[in-house]
Amino acid sequence: MYKRTVERIVGIIGLVIAGLQTGAGIFSLVVAHSSMLKSKMLSADSADHVHAQLAEMNRVGTSFLIFSGLAFVLALCAICLLSAKRKGTKSGILLVSAGVIILGNLLVAGPNPGMFSAALLMISGIITLQRKPKLY
Repeated sequence: MYKRTVERIVGIIGLVIAGLQTGAGIFSLVVAHSSMLKSKMLSADSADHVHAQLAEMNRVGTSFLIFSGLAFVLALCAICLLSAKRKGTKSGILLVSAGVIILGNLLVAGPNPGMFSAALLMISGIITLQRKPKLY
């Protein structure tokens, strides 16, 4: 049995942030397809500007949903593997890959809160891969 409390806590914080970003992507997609919002925006601004804003919301929401959702699933699997008190090789690789996937979101959506999630997941994964766990 291994103690991996630090890795689990840092990984769970990164997992929560990735989950929030996935939720923000879903919210952005729902709002971008709302006819009431579109009609209110059209009454306040030009049609070209409104369509550009809605297209941007759709692009960012889709990238958040795809990248953060995939990273959320990988990080959740990694945290479950860490909680099973096994060696950390598989979970460390999953955590690092989840962080890299979220970093891929930066290329599509620009700077966003996912940077913190990516950093925390990659740090947790590297600690998991490098640290010799203590038996208890």
